[in-house]
Amino acid sequence: MKIRKKIIALMISLIAIPTFAQSKEGKFSFGVDAGLAKADIGAEESARELSTLSGRAVSYSYEQSTLTGRVYVDYGINKDFSVEFGYFRSASLDANYRSGADTAKESVTTKGYDLAAVYKPKEQGYFGKAGIHKSELDGQASITIAGLGTFTGSGSEKGNGWLVGAGYEGKIDDNMSWRAGITYYDSLGGLSSGDATFLYVGLKF
Repeated sequence: MKIRKKIIALMISLIAIPTFAQSKEGKFSFGVDAGLAKADIGAEESARELSTLSGRAVSYSYEQSTLTGRVYVDYGINKDFSVEFGYFRSASLDANYRSGADTAKESVTTKGYDLAAVYKPKEQGYFGKAGIHKSELDGQASITIAGLGTFTGSGSEKGNGWLVGAGYEGKIDDNMSWRAGITYYDSLGGLSSGDATFLYVGLKF
């Protein structure tokens, strides 16, 4: 079974999540993020294609979000701006199909690097970010046909895209802060349909 290039990898994640401690001019901070990446895996379209090929009705179920994680380094340019460089990775986003005794499954994960400028005018409060990413989507697929066995396949897509996000950061102490927010990743794996939205919380120190 051919891996669908339109599968929106996630996530994620991993994906975009907070940073620790507030950025200080000329100083480095480190962060760890965790959250959910939401994307459309294209299961409905895949089911229609399978139904057309087999000539039979195909039922399906699919996941709409997956766990993501991200680690990053933040460098303070001045009191309002910083630059963030991170690595993200997601758990798999799965879809399952059934037609009579025959079944199929496809899973997609995403990983990559991102670089973004972060604007936060106050020590505590709202922030915005915008930047670019270089990411990869990895797909695995299998189909089990009654009386014939199970067949598997895999594929990957690599490419660049842009990101934009917003959130809120609150101070815990002089060395640590928490953040929560949302980040939109466009064209994961370089695919025009590979978009994902990440909801996250995290720490920065």
